[in-house]
Amino acid sequence: MNGVAHDVLGLFPDSARIEDEIAQLGACVDELVARGAERIVLVGHDFGAMHGALLMARDPRIAAGVLIAPANRWADWFLRFWQISEDRIDYMRAIRPLDPIEHVASIAPRPLLLQFADNDYFIAGMDATELFRACGEPRRIESYPADHALRSEDARADRREFILAQLS
Repeated sequence: MNGVAHDVLGLFPDSARIEDEIAQLGACVDELVARGAERIVLVGHDFGAMHGALLMARDPRIAAGVLIAPANRWADWFLRFWQISEDRIDYMRAIRPLDPIEHVASIAPRPLLLQFADNDYFIAGMDATELFRACGEPRRIESYPADHALRSEDARADRREFILAQLS
């Protein structure tokens, strides 16, 4: 195991928690497949979108995804809103292998819909653009006059249309 992987899994508990969540979501996909699901579309908001992007990058059984208001990097959340006792640079370096922006390109050629809010306190518009540019094709980005929760009828309608198109 290289030094970064050891640091990620050994020294920083957030990395282990992220991996645990991805494993749990993967078990849900296993269950859907066991029940006969032929096409799976992942929909995740915030951390769910971040975990979902990593799961999609690892699991080709997921046919498409809707990522709603994800951050590009775990440190974008953790360093701003939680007390991190480790050195900030070491922490960012160690957790980087799990950053969604490092993996979204590998989801292609499965379609992605990225949804963001115009008035999002947590996710800047430039971050949304950066993530969109990192994605492979086919990809689509939409922005809505809403806050981070994205309680928008237009967002729901776009999501529904995308999901139905992917499942048909």
